[in-house]
Amino acid sequence: MGRHLHTGNRSRKLLAFQVLLHISAVVECYETLKDIIYNLLQDEEDKMIVSHICDKVEWSIQEHTFVKEFKMSGLPSLSEKLEKFLTLLRAEDDKLETLKPQIVNVLQDIVEIILQDSHGKSSSQHQRKRTEICQHRHQFYCQQISEGEGSLHK
Repeated sequence: MGRHLHTGNRSRKLLAFQVLLHISAVVECYETLKDIIYNLLQDEEDKMIVSHICDKVEWSIQEHTFVKEFKMSGLPSLSEKLEKFLTLLRAEDDKLETLKPQIVNVLQDIVEIILQDSHGKSSSQHQRKRTEICQHRHQFYCQQISEGEGSLHK
């Protein structure tokens, strides 16, 4: 019987260690993506929005209210967009210039999904504000692309 108890403790410790490794990997991925997105943004208003959302995410994790605060329905599409975003960013340097419009569109999609999740079920006023922000962002990024001032080569 003592042998089974010892084996059970070892299994629990191994499981706890595996969970800790998984959580560490998720946190590292989150921090890396946050840094990539924040550094690609050139508009200060966009940076403030991303910073605000990240603060809200981190606060809700600390308070154990993340699942209550954020809609999880957008997670599959967010995952898909992040995968596409990272694939585009991994392109060879000489192809980045031609991929800028796609990168901008995917980044806009990611921000829109996050905005929808961070605001939960929003009023029509919030929806109009998000639409205005997205239109402003689109105009800004299109201007940056046409002027060749994007920060993708940094």
